[in-house]
Amino acid sequence: MIWDGKTWAATARTYSPPAYAPGATVTEGNWKLLRFYGDNPDGSNREELYNLKDDIGETFDYAASLPEITRKLEKHLDDYMARIQVVLPKPNPAFDPAVVSPPRKRKPSEPLAPLSDEGD
Repeated sequence: MIWDGKTWAATARTYSPPAYAPGATVTEGNWKLLRFYGDNPDGSNREELYNLKDDIGETFDYAASLPEITRKLEKHLDDYMARIQVVLPKPNPAFDPAVVSPPRKRKPSEPLAPLSDEGD
């Protein structure tokens, strides 16, 4: 939250956590909205809404049960993203998940591969 001397303003940020869809968050008061870009099976965005005052662990998603708060925070996020001119990646229409192998999981006892000194 940002204090302007009179009120707390909504804050927003973008992020791309490893192994998850790129996303963005916005908070206002006790509420936090998370947006995961292209994370639904149909390729649409998925949102989650949490009440940080009552559920700091973000275990109960209110997005479906409180659509008015969800829409308000979506608008805050959309306005912020437009203002800072965020460029979002576009889906690859030729992508076929059936032909992509998932990344190989490293066994806990397996050492990490050494980094190359050749800049590749």
